[in-house]
Amino acid sequence: MRLLLSIFFIITTPLALFLVSILFGGITSVNLKSTILESGIYQKAEFLVEDPNIARILSPDYLQKKSEKAIDDSALWLTGKSDNAPVISFKDVKEEFLSANPELLEAITELPSDSVEQVPGSSGLEGENPEEMLNSLVKNDFEFSLKDSLASVKFTRSFISVLLPVQLIIMALCLFGLVVLSHSISSKLRWIGITLLLSSLFGWVIFFTFEVIIGFVLNLVVLNSNEVIADIYPIIKDSLELLVSKNKEFQILTSITLGIIGVVCTALSFMLKSNTNHKATPKIKKKTT
Repeated sequence: MRLLLSIFFIITTPLALFLVSILFGGITSVNLKSTILESGIYQKAEFLVEDPNIARILSPDYLQKKSEKAIDDSALWLTGKSDNAPVISFKDVKEEFLSANPELLEAITELPSDSVEQVPGSSGLEGENPEEMLNSLVKNDFEFSLKDSLASVKFTRSFISVLLPVQLIIMALCLFGLVVLSHSISSKLRWIGITLLLSSLFGWVIFFTFEVIIGFVLNLVVLNSNEVIADIYPIIKDSLELLVSKNKEFQILTSITLGIIGVVCTALSFMLKSNTNHKATPKIKKKTT
């Protein structure tokens, strides 16, 4: 039983560190905005629009402003600090946009009145090329919700926020079980010490494996990329590398802490055992007749 408890603690420690990296130090809104800006994607987006009037309205500075607001709103919604799902709205340039492109206004006029309003929960953008996406945006009154796109992310984050404390409690119970199931003090210290030592070492095995997997995934993206993926690849790469870097920081801190405690406990266990073995056996005096 003690062996099972020890193995469970050793295996789940790297998982706990990975969950901590996601919740407390992985990809943040500040880091994401900085990464997107450095990628130059706002300037590249300007060249995707053939119409010079539209390109003038959707300038890099304007796209950056809208994107960063959407990122901030998404972060608040994902973390539960806001109940309002993030929405990207271009209504502030609606009149200017339609005056420069009257054919789009005619397309809206030809639609049934109920189709101009955005369907609740709809993303508001449909189609694969810029023209189709533009028409879809116009039909949805120049705004689209990110709720559906980020629903799975929000669910995953909420699940992790519940899973992490439960896992930490179970890990603490594993250590408590090792103490309870061990009879002598030296045995208790030895089991705790060895478990913590192996856990600190096993964490590095998982970390380097995770690093290799991330590198493989990035290479796979490069080999199977198209023009769009090539533009957002720097963002994906920097975000994943940031996550790995934060996980490494947590791993170093955890390994040092567990390693020191493990060495102390193990050393004390052998010292206590040695002292017990060297205790002199009391001599029984023989009765003289």
